[in-house]
Amino acid sequence: MNEQKQHTILVAHSNKNYVVGLTIGFSQNGYSISKQANSGTEALKFILQHPPEVAIIEVELPLLSAFD
Repeated sequence: MNEQKQHTILVAHSNKNYVVGLTIGFSQNGYSISKQANSGTEALKFILQHPPEVAIIEVELPLLSAFD
């Protein structure tokens, strides 16, 4: 059994299947996803409250994109 590596990881993407795929991939390699977000505002709220060590974020998330 793989030991879970404790890191704060945020995955934010508008495609839920992409988020699930990344979560499974990280999990299979011993990492745990701390938060999944499907909108820019949801991702920003989490980042401000719990700054992650790693954030994988889609550039054009709904409601708040990297260009806003």
